[in-house]
Amino acid sequence: MKKLIFSLIASSFALAAQAENTYLGAGITSSRYDVNINLGNFVNHKSSTSVSAKLFAGYELDKTWALETGYADLGSISTDWAFSGRKGTAKLAVQTFYVAGKGSASINDQFSLFGKLGLAHSKFKQSGFPSGGDETKTGLYGSVGTEFALSKQTSLSLEWERFGQSNTYTKNGSLTAAARYSF
Repeated sequence: MKKLIFSLIASSFALAAQAENTYLGAGITSSRYDVNINLGNFVNHKSSTSVSAKLFAGYELDKTWALETGYADLGSISTDWAFSGRKGTAKLAVQTFYVAGKGSASINDQFSLFGKLGLAHSKFKQSGFPSGGDETKTGLYGSVGTEFALSKQTSLSLEWERFGQSNTYTKNGSLTAAARYSF
């Protein structure tokens, strides 16, 4: 599954640079992490926000509908723990690939609202946790946002995204500010 999603994303970036009705974009994501380790008598909770990056490419079927794929590095969080004389630092980092359909509704010539629905394949890299290792999950991807057109080819967007399922210790929603260039 991971190879298929990676192939789709690589193909979209290659095609986007050559085809009409395509776009490329990059953004900054702010992900909220709520790490909850609850193993019997051992409980540790830490909340934090991580800022990282997102790349995406899409193909506009018409003014309303598009297909989009992308990669987001959702950052990482670290937390110290101690249990039964053992101490450690747990670190969690999340990366995700997604493929989605996008629907847009224009408010006027510059502003539009959009929503995306598709699949996300996420890798949760874990180290130093008292139990468990890396996790990979595929789940439903969704987002809602608004876009502001600076010109016919460039736009800025702000969106809230949910990248599939959470892992054992965290939730994975993000706020993303992005810039997009249309060909």
